[in-house]
Amino acid sequence: MSKLMDKSRGADMLSDRYATKREAARLLGVNLVTIWRWAKDGKIRGEKLGQELLIPRKELDRLVKARRASRG
Repeated sequence: MSKLMDKSRGADMLSDRYATKREAARLLGVNLVTIWRWAKDGKIRGEKLGQELLIPRKELDRLVKARRASRG
């Protein structure tokens, strides 16, 4: 298997478990700045990979459920 395919499969596995800050903002219906602020304030848990903030999908599920519950 080529190195390119290995990297691609690794990226797929990563995207199955983590979302980027852009994906998180879209799913939660908030601005990118809000995602950064929530991460800084500890409201959302994420991990930095270089310049990217990766948010575990389980964390996003928790926040989506909490936002839906607060809306009624």
